[in-house]
Amino acid sequence: ARKVKVDWKVSSIDYLYREERFAADYRTISEVGNAYRLDDGKEVSRSDVALLVASLDRLYPTQWFVRGHACCHFYPEWAVELVGADGQRVFLTSDSTGNRGYAPWNVLINGRLYAQYDGAIGEALGKLFGGRLAEPAVPTVYEHNPDRVVLATQDLPPQLSVGYAGLVPLYERLEYTANREAGRIEGAITLYRGLKHTTQAAADSRTGRVARINSVTLSPPGKADVSCELTETEGEFEFEAVWRFTCPHPISDDGSHYNIPIAVDGTTLSGKHLPMSGELRGVWGARGKLPLLPPPVEIASAIPSNPEMADLITDHTLVNAYYTGRLNSSHPLLGTRMGDVMLASRKTVNGRSVGYVVTTEFTLSEGKLARLDLDRAKLDALLDDLIALPAVARVLDTAPNTVLDLIYADEGRAGPMGEPMGGFGERAYSLLVNPCRAAEAKTQPAANQPLWGISFGFDVERHIPQFVLIDGRLVAHHISVGSVPDPVWEALTSAEGVRWCGQP
Repeated sequence: ARKVKVDWKVSSIDYLYREERFAADYRTISEVGNAYRLDDGKEVSRSDVALLVASLDRLYPTQWFVRGHACCHFYPEWAVELVGADGQRVFLTSDSTGNRGYAPWNVLINGRLYAQYDGAIGEALGKLFGGRLAEPAVPTVYEHNPDRVVLATQDLPPQLSVGYAGLVPLYERLEYTANREAGRIEGAITLYRGLKHTTQAAADSRTGRVARINSVTLSPPGKADVSCELTETEGEFEFEAVWRFTCPHPISDDGSHYNIPIAVDGTTLSGKHLPMSGELRGVWGARGKLPLLPPPVEIASAIPSNPEMADLITDHTLVNAYYTGRLNSSHPLLGTRMGDVMLASRKTVNGRSVGYVVTTEFTLSEGKLARLDLDRAKLDALLDDLIALPAVARVLDTAPNTVLDLIYADEGRAGPMGEPMGGFGERAYSLLVNPCRAAEAKTQPAANQPLWGISFGFDVERHIPQFVLIDGRLVAHHISVGSVPDPVWEALTSAEGVRWCGQP
C-alpha cells in the first residue's frame, strides 16, 4: 500500500456532497494567512486538516473505480479535491453505502488510481464537513461483520476519461472534445435545474447545485484569454439543461500533452454566484481513447500461481480485469474476486496478422488465481477456426485493422458472485441461441462445446457477443446497428457462412 506524505501542505479543499442526483452541498476550505477557513469564514482546525492528509494511507493501486453500494434507500456521492501548496492535486470520491466508512474510497493522484478499503478517509472528512460522514462509521448492511468489504469495479473517473482537473461542482457534468478540423474545443455541461415544486428553503439547502452557467473562459499558456460561445439547450429529461460551449483553440494531432486553465462562472439553485476553475488535461489526438492503467497489484502478483495465465501473459497484454469482490479491510489484497479478465495480442494465421482481445472468467482467492477457463491450446483453436471462416476473412479484407473481440467459456462455470448494486456487469458466458429457421435452439457452453463468441466493433454492447460459433458457422446472437453505414457491418451482411434469423 502507498500513502501521501503526512507533511504535504494543503492550500485548499473543495468538498461536494450529492444525493440522488439533486441535493448538493458544496463547500471549500482555504488557507488564509496562518489559518484554514471555510467559505463562510469559520475557522477550521489545522489538526483536522492534518488528520485528513494522514488518512490518505493504505492506498492500494486499482485499475477502475471500485464501489460497494448495497441498497436503494438513498444514493450518496462525495467528490473532494485537495490542492497542495506545490500545485499537486489529490482527488477523493465514494458512492458506497454497503461498508464501514462508506468505503471503498477512490483516490486519484498524478493519473494513477488507488482504493482505500477501511473508510478512514470518510471519517476524516466527517470531522471537517459533518453530514453523513460524521455519523458513526458503521456499514449499512453488513453490521455482523464490520471489517468485511463488498465491492465491484465500476469505470474510470471523468478526470481521466474526459480529461480535466478541478471544477469539483461540475463533477461528472462536464464533457468536451477537440475538433481539429474546426480549430476549436467543443463541450457540454449538463445541469439539473430546479423543478417547479422546489421550495426556496430546499433551494437554499442545495448550495452546490449549479443551475446556470454564465460564462466559460480558457486561458491558454502564453496567450490571451479565450471567451467561449455559450448556448443553453434542453436536456434529455425535463429537469435537465445542457450548456454547450465552443472555444476557438488550435488543435494539434501529434500526441503531445496539453494543460489549459479553464474558468466557469455559474449560479446555484439558490441564486448564489459560484466561480469555478480547473484545467483541461489530455493528449492531442487521443479523442475517443481511454487511458490504459496497469492491472491491480493483487491480480498481477497472482499470475505466477496459475500456469495457464503465466503462459499466456508471455505474449499477451493484460488489458483489464472487471470483478466483484469480498475481502477484509485489514487484508484487502486477499479475499475473493470473481469476474472477467481481458488479454490482447496478435496472431498470424495463413499469412494474415490479426489483432484481437479475448475475455474469459477468473477467480482470485486468497492471493492466488484459482480459476481461469482459457489456456494456450483453447485459444489457438478459437483463433485458428474463427479467422479461417469466410465471414471473418471478408471483414478483415474490408477493414484489416479490425480488432476481433472474443469470448471464451467452458461448461461448468462458477457463476457470478452476489454483487453490490451497479458497477461491474459480467460478460454473457452462458447463452441460449434462439431457433434460426430450421435450426434448433442451443445453449452454450455445453458438453464438449465451449462458448466461442465474437464481436466486430460496431455498436457493441460490452456484455453480449454479437455472434457465436455453432456447428462451424457464425450465428447472429445480439446485434444493434445504428443508421451510420459501417464497412464491417456491410461486409458481414454480404458474407457467406453467416446464419441470420429473418432479414438483417
